[in-house]
Amino acid sequence: MNVTRSVWARRFAFAALLGVSLLAILAVPVEAQQAAKEPAYRAFPVIGSRLAVWAIAQLHLNFAAFILGVPIFAVIVEIVGWRTRDPKYDWLSHEFVKLTFAAYSTTALLGALLLFLFVGYYPRFWSFMTGIFYPTYGIYALLFFAETFVVYLWYYGWNWLSGSRKWIHVTLGVLANLIGTAILLVANSWATFMMSPAG
Repeated sequence: MNVTRSVWARRFAFAALLGVSLLAILAVPVEAQQAAKEPAYRAFPVIGSRLAVWAIAQLHLNFAAFILGVPIFAVIVEIVGWRTRDPKYDWLSHEFVKLTFAAYSTTALLGALLLFLFVGYYPRFWSFMTGIFYPTYGIYALLFFAETFVVYLWYYGWNWLSGSRKWIHVTLGVLANLIGTAILLVANSWATFMMSPAG
């Protein structure tokens, strides 16, 4: 009888230990309910957060200036070719627009990387900026997709919008540049705020 009681005592102790362990495991998420305090910034490995953001931001700005400047030059050259009826200018303008496509994708990738760096390494800053400029984010995205669509239409419509329809093609080039300038103005609103004493 003592052997049976001893076996039952061990089984009970094991069941109790298992029950308490299970309860402890199930109670762990309760501790996770407390929100961790968000750090102002995090450190980027080896080179630091500031240098990482600066390097990516500088590359992004260089490519952005390229994809804003080259289409402006391309549409001016196209207008000169349209007015003088010289096919050399039209060919040159077409080549300039072709050149922007590689820069478009690189600029977009660098912009996405810059966004990830800001969100990941400067969360408080990004939260502050989002609180102020959230409405412009949608406008920026809409303008970005609109410019991409118009530039592709401008490039791939080069042959079928020639001759008597060339004015439509030139209008697409001007429209692409106006949208690109609007993108620049939205992004400059963020930069201007950051450089002001209140930002």
